[in-house]
Amino acid sequence: MLALVGPSGAGKSTVLDILALRKSTGILKGQVLMNGKPCGQKFKHVQAYVPQEDIFVPTLSALETLGYHARLRLARTATWSEMEGRAFEVGGILAGGISVRGLSGGEKRRLTIACALIANPSIIFLDEPTTGLDSFAALNIMEHMSLLATLGHTIVATIHQPRAAIWSMFHKVTLLSEGCMVYFGPPEKAVAWFTVLGFSYEQWRDGAASDWLIDLVSVSFQKPEPGPGEKTMATVEDVKEAAEQFQAAHSETLPAVDSGLLGSREHKPLLKLSLTANYPSNWFTQVGVLFKRSLLAQMRNPTDASSRLLLSVWVGILAGLVFFNLGDSATDTFQRLGVIFFMLLLFELLPFCYMSFYVADRKFYAADVASKLYHPSAYYVATMAAAFPFIVLNTVLGALTMYGLSGLRYQGHALVLFAVILVIQSLVAIQLLTFCVWLTPNQDLAYVLATGYVAASILVSGFFIRLHDLKVAPMYWISFLSYPRYAVSGTAQLELTGVLFYPASAAIGILLAFYFILHVMSYLALSKLYKQKR
Repeated sequence: MLALVGPSGAGKSTVLDILALRKSTGILKGQVLMNGKPCGQKFKHVQAYVPQEDIFVPTLSALETLGYHARLRLARTATWSEMEGRAFEVGGILAGGISVRGLSGGEKRRLTIACALIANPSIIFLDEPTTGLDSFAALNIMEHMSLLATLGHTIVATIHQPRAAIWSMFHKVTLLSEGCMVYFGPPEKAVAWFTVLGFSYEQWRDGAASDWLIDLVSVSFQKPEPGPGEKTMATVEDVKEAAEQFQAAHSETLPAVDSGLLGSREHKPLLKLSLTANYPSNWFTQVGVLFKRSLLAQMRNPTDASSRLLLSVWVGILAGLVFFNLGDSATDTFQRLGVIFFMLLLFELLPFCYMSFYVADRKFYAADVASKLYHPSAYYVATMAAAFPFIVLNTVLGALTMYGLSGLRYQGHALVLFAVILVIQSLVAIQLLTFCVWLTPNQDLAYVLATGYVAASILVSGFFIRLHDLKVAPMYWISFLSYPRYAVSGTAQLELTGVLFYPASAAIGILLAFYFILHVMSYLALSKLYKQKR
């Protein structure tokens, strides 16, 4: 068991990420060795990383969460016994703001560690496993880590202010400050080393040794003047001097510093990564597990599946009552175009109400990618497939409710083609938001980007003004990038000219092309985030 300790900003998490080969930013120098050899592809299969933040899908049970990690982390030949029944939900804040009561902070912390341990890793990296826990819960977790160490596992943990009982569990301690290593060795010898350097420690005055050491190397805050004949570290120069003294005194026992760039990580072009070779589970297993998780997350979130359906039907009923039973006279033509345009506009704008759902899933994806659980293509296919039936159902029910009440063309082919156009347009609208969410770092920027495009697309859709009447030439060419243009054209011709199958088919084809292009762009944006996190 190795502890990485030090004040905030000392570099503990940075060192941990470098050791776990999770650090991808900055200039990395030196080497990370496992049993004296550079870490290769095998390294990520024998280690597990427990992040500081507990990130779980709130609506899954603890058993389902463990099963999800087991299917993805265990070797492909391993079997996972069937688990029946639900235990208790993990809990948390759902996308949409609903709070689900579930596990306590300590229980979530233990579940996070359990998910990491399920594949029985040889090396376990823990980022502040005791932060936010009461002293007994922290002691309980570290006792379990100590037991794992006696069974042959290597434990490396960053830890804040460890109590004396936890401090004594570690075999080695690395004390960091301002990016410098000022001590490395057994915890019981740390005080003796700094005493040799002239620093004075008295237990009755300074408390636990771990507290005194962290106070000693903290230089970010002003310290009281030391007493007569005593000294302390007050500046960054003091820290660097202490680090140099330790390096000089232990140069024979410390590994040599390699000035070359960190060469233990294998960099490959993102699009050439194998879909199966780099992960414990195969691609189809990944898709199946992720599809089930995404489906359960949507079905168990009352503000997701049910509210979308109810809102679509409710707005459809209201619009149908406003345009109820339109006539067939020439004066009703504009009203027919109006209800068609409103239907299209509705399903272009409704996805904005649910942008938080798309944003919320980013953190689960980022955490899983950092743990190298699955290939991004498996995640993309699974989430898109899980969302597809809900999008189709919501659009069809809302559109048909409005269609029937307003009295649009009662012919089978017209009704089917109308529904097809609206469904594809809804898929395009939602895919556009998905692309903006994956492309931008936060929800505000995604909202701005998507709103700007949709607003421009609606204006040049051909409903408010004939496109050939546009006096600014570039606006006409921009209209070809407007997917509402083709939806408006296809539905209007279908409604007003009777059996004109070709124009409606052309609109469907163009909308499908938009949908395909947005899928490609969305996956590339998703892959970019994968490349940053891996």
